[in-house]
Amino acid sequence: MKDFESEPVNKEPRLHDKMEWFDVNSLPSPIIPVVEYGIKQYVQGKTYGDFYDL
Repeated sequence: MKDFESEPVNKEPRLHDKMEWFDVNSLPSPIIPVVEYGIKQYVQGKTYGDFYDL
């Protein structure tokens, strides 16, 4: 999805303050480690990876 353009919608406002798009090379901090791992795997073109809390 390289050319996807839209505004994210927060469908669970009681759980999340807001939703935003971020460049994969400029992810926010803090970030959930398993989410960061999955994004990095995607960027590298990998379709599978094992996440272990190192």
